[in-house]
Amino acid sequence: MDRHDSHYILAREYQITTPDDLKNIIEMIRANLANKVIVEEDYWPTGQLCFSQPSFSSLPADGPWPDYFEYYFRCVSCGSLFRLVVETYHGTGGKWEPWHSST
Repeated sequence: MDRHDSHYILAREYQITTPDDLKNIIEMIRANLANKVIVEEDYWPTGQLCFSQPSFSSLPADGPWPDYFEYYFRCVSCGSLFRLVVETYHGTGGKWEPWHSST
């Protein structure tokens, strides 16, 4: 898979409703990090409560996962920003999505 194909896959929104969905998304992100398609970004939206969390690379692939986590990634080629946000404690799930920052 070349960078264009990877970017097309990353640029879609994916709903996370099951633990298997989350495992698949984590695998997709890790593969694209390893291939240097994306990098973890030190970004946080202006006005949003910021909290401390470990780097994405320390997130376990198979759980157990934190109650809530939010990570941002940037495409190395075009600079697009992506967000992974998941709430596991109450089971509401989460999503992977292109992120359009307002800052």
